Amino acid sequence: MLRALKLALLALIAIIVAAFAIGNRDGVVLSLWPFGLELALPLFLALEATLLIGLVLGGLVAWLRAGRHRTRARRLARRVEELEGELHRLRSGAARPAAPAAPAGPALGTAEAAPRLAGSRDAA
Repeated sequence: MLRALKLALLALIAIIVAAFAIGNRDGVVLSLWPFGLELALPLFLALEATLLIGLVLGGLVAWLRAGRHRTRARRLARRVEELEGELHRLRSGAARPAAPAAPAGPALGTAEAAPRLAGSRDAA
């Protein structure tokens, strides 16, 4: 449906451009003042070339202004890939049963901790 609508719109634009070209076949002379250049061409060609140049320049300006957004999108996409990889790594690590971790040091209530506590009281 959308494709047919696009084709119909494109056909309408083509018909308008063709009718404009047929109705404006008279020749005009364009002179580019500082360069001393003169071009003799049909009026429709001069107007359509001007329209095309404006379209290209406008597209170039829009593309250049969107550069920072494209850069940010690439940076964020890389970050998403990194985080997805980390998530996958963490999930695959969580699926395996982990061995109980050894305590970092003796607990306060054990016999090994008692001499240190007693020694610290004596020093005070």
